[in-house]
Amino acid sequence: MYFVVISDNHGNEEILSKLRNRHPDACAYIHCGDSELPVEAMDGWVSVRGNTDYYSGYEDKKIVKINDRLNVLVIHSHRQSINRLKTLAALAKENNCQMVCYGHTHVFAYDEVDGIKLLNPGSLFYNRDRSPISYALVYLSDFSDSITVKRMEVKK
Repeated sequence: MYFVVISDNHGNEEILSKLRNRHPDACAYIHCGDSELPVEAMDGWVSVRGNTDYYSGYEDKKIVKINDRLNVLVIHSHRQSINRLKTLAALAKENNCQMVCYGHTHVFAYDEVDGIKLLNPGSLFYNRDRSPISYALVYLSDFSDSITVKRMEVKK
């Protein structure tokens, strides 16, 4: 079982359907903000408000339960710029989450702080480290609590 995590597509609506078609068997589709699209365009995606999302209807953070086993905090993280990872890990613990999916930095990262998994899928617009645009697939083991994250690149 796996889910798709994306962020920072900055108005590119076509990429949303492209990725859903590429991964039709995913159990969830998570967007970490800065879609720059109206909520209606995000149908099927659990999405939060980023610093460039001016449409109403987005929440600043959401908690997604994956297969009754994993609580995921979804947040853009533009308000957690100082000690971002420690702050996000503490926020996850406050909300009984084991994982955080966040965006904003336009750089893929997968870390663990105080037992909390922290994933930034990079950007579907441009990555600030000049790597190809990216997203992530998160795999949950059927037999244990292990999580595997795979960085995926998109060719422009």
